Amino acid sequence: MAFRRSMEESLTVGLRAKDHDGGVLYVNAAFCRLVGWPAAALLGQAPPMPYWAPERLEETLAQQKALAEGGAQSRTFETRFRRADGSEIDVQVYEAPLIDARGQHRG
Repeated sequence: MAFRRSMEESLTVGLRAKDHDGGVLYVNAAFCRLVGWPAAALLGQAPPMPYWAPERLEETLAQQKALAEGGAQSRTFETRFRRADGSEIDVQVYEAPLIDARGQHRG
C-alpha cells in the first residue's frame, strides 16, 4: 500500500477519484498542484467543483451527467479548470470507472 501511494504521489499527472454522485474521494499531489487547491478543500466536495470554470458550468454538468448515466465506461474530453488563484488552464480529462477489489463499480 505504501509503495502504491508513493508512486501516486510522484506522478506528474493529476489523479482524482469520485463516487457515483461526483463527490471527491481522492486527489493526488499533482492534481492539487494543477488546480491550486489543497486536498483538504477537495475531499468530500460535491459538484459543482471549485476548480470548474464558471463559463463552462453547464457544459461540465452535462459531461458529469453523461458520465453518471454511462455506467462503467471510460471517456475523455477537453475542458477548462479555474485554479484557486483565478487563473485558468485547458485540460484533457480521462475518466475511467473506479472498480474495487471485488469488481464492484464504485465511482
